[in-house]
Amino acid sequence: MTQSFWRRVPGQWTHLLRIFARRPEDDVDAELRFHFDERIAELGAQGLAPEAARATAHAEFGDVEAVRTRLRDIGHHMALRRRRAAWWEGAIQDLRFVVRGLARAPAFTCIVVLTLALGIGANTAIFSVVNHLLLQPLPYADGNRIVSLQQVVNGNSISFGVNTEIVRLWMARSRLLEDFAAASERKYKVGSDAALDSVPGALITPSFLPMLRIQPVVGTGFTPDDARRGARAVMMIGYGLWQTRFGGARDVVGRVVNVDGSPRTIVGVMPKRVTIPMLDRDSAAVWLPLNLDSVPGVNVAFARLRHGVSSVAASAELQSIEKALPDTGWLKRSHAQALRARDQMSPQQKRGIEVFFAAVSGLLLIACANVANLLFMRAWTRQ
Repeated sequence: MTQSFWRRVPGQWTHLLRIFARRPEDDVDAELRFHFDERIAELGAQGLAPEAARATAHAEFGDVEAVRTRLRDIGHHMALRRRRAAWWEGAIQDLRFVVRGLARAPAFTCIVVLTLALGIGANTAIFSVVNHLLLQPLPYADGNRIVSLQQVVNGNSISFGVNTEIVRLWMARSRLLEDFAAASERKYKVGSDAALDSVPGALITPSFLPMLRIQPVVGTGFTPDDARRGARAVMMIGYGLWQTRFGGARDVVGRVVNVDGSPRTIVGVMPKRVTIPMLDRDSAAVWLPLNLDSVPGVNVAFARLRHGVSSVAASAELQSIEKALPDTGWLKRSHAQALRARDQMSPQQKRGIEVFFAAVSGLLLIACANVANLLFMRAWTRQ
């Protein structure tokens, strides 16, 4: 009955059932038991009593459990290799069969490939947009916790940025935010040639890189001492400037470069594609330390939400802290907001992106349905 059963089972399923029916551990235990019993029989034939023969065999074999464990590991490894080889062999055979079938019908193959390419390409493109705008808008560690601290009047952010006095007050009193940082943009001329074009630059607080959880490619970032009055004149350079002007040299740290006519020492190199979050600007070529005490305002201020804190709760806390300042001028009409990158999109914009993504996904389903119909008709025709 057993043999007739195996004959009724297809060959591939028979192979799988036999693999699961007999494990490598069974073969190892059977082999060890055979050699152990054979040795006991030899010792018994030499005149030893059964107990003495068993004890002698145990002493000669040593740590049988260690041997068993090692042999089991070898058996598992060999069985895994056999299964992988069988899988690859089957996959290669299937691939050859598919390629031969497609080669015999080039027109049909072109139609199927173009149909799938249209659906998959459109979905890939729109998903990249959705991922950038809604899912992972900031390419940094825990990017969804990074918020921009803004002063909003009548629903619009104040055009000249954030007052540094308010930023310092938020940094001192906030309990729902951590890792505060600030940044501003401006143009710089790099080098001693007065005719040089201005390059994009940025002023950042020493806490900017730790807030983004990134490290310089070469050298170090700014220290708190670098942002104090009378501190040493230092700078960081962007990855692009490092490659084009310094050839990617690792010994660039320590070199002196003129920035707007003043010599500055390079202390580090920024990683690729690092920008000031939520400003949608190109990566800066020159990065200088920012002292909040020396400027009246900054373009943007950032912080990280503590774990479990929402941007709405952080905004409410910032507004309560703001009440400690005198209500004068625009401050009387403004209120603070802590906004994540995706929070800065209007509900209509988010809804439009979601609807567009759903429509493109429907296009992929239609493409798959068309290909399925083509395959069905081809199979029906061949039959």
